[in-house]
Amino acid sequence: MSDIKAIESAIGLTFLDKNLLLQALTHTTYARLIGTPEAHNGCLAIFGDTLLDLIVVEHLYKVHGNQLGKQFISYERDKLVKKDGNPILFSEKICLNKLVRIKKTDDLISSEDIIRSFKALLAAIYLDQGLGRVQNWFINQFLSPLDSDSSETIENNLSIVDIAVIEKAISHEFCNKAFLQTAITERSYAVRWKNSGDHNEGLALLGDSLLDFIVLEYLYNLKGKYGKGKLSSNRDKLVKDNTLEFIANRLGLARFIRHDGMLGTKNLTDGLEAIYRCNIS
Repeated sequence: MSDIKAIESAIGLTFLDKNLLLQALTHTTYARLIGTPEAHNGCLAIFGDTLLDLIVVEHLYKVHGNQLGKQFISYERDKLVKKDGNPILFSEKICLNKLVRIKKTDDLISSEDIIRSFKALLAAIYLDQGLGRVQNWFINQFLSPLDSDSSETIENNLSIVDIAVIEKAISHEFCNKAFLQTAITERSYAVRWKNSGDHNEGLALLGDSLLDFIVLEYLYNLKGKYGKGKLSSNRDKLVKDNTLEFIANRLGLARFIRHDGMLGTKNLTDGLEAIYRCNIS
């Protein structure tokens, strides 16, 4: 199906770049069939997989905060995006199986092809219209929009001097200083000071998704340099723990992380990922 208006009507969005929309729905077999072997949705799908993870984790964090813990958010995230069932249900809601452009002699489209196209569509919406637009589209279509009062209250008990020193070290000034406090606070420290929800576990999980997204977008935009096969492997090299630990040490985060016991690699990487997340607030 190549009728652009019909596709846009089915998904409820109008694209500025119509070719990007078509690419998101184009399987490699169809791309070769029409003589444009590079214009398929493989790389978009990898990018969209990370984007889907980011959208869902941020939504869950905004709904639940840290009160139920990192494991709860991870579990709920996995139910929504890590199992084939839900992406298929999402795809069925917008009749994506009728929109995918694929060369199949038996005219059947596999679940894997549909899921790949759905993730590619997310990436295409982001590239065409931005993060806020794709977040709103996905949440309104497939999740429950947040209530206006759905927000976590975070107490800010760092002194102004301490905050200024940290902001200078990381070269970023926070609008919401309380987020910075949470980003540098380990769970054990928060529990000891009887602020059990005021720790960085949820932010670190969200920051991990955000970091994957930022790196994949950077690699995706290096068109011609990284194909589908190299996109994931190069992403993994850039976001592995020893790389993040190096960055955290360059920023001097060890001076600021509030924790109990010895400060290890995970403390540093969690703090760094939590700060990444806060920078988009």
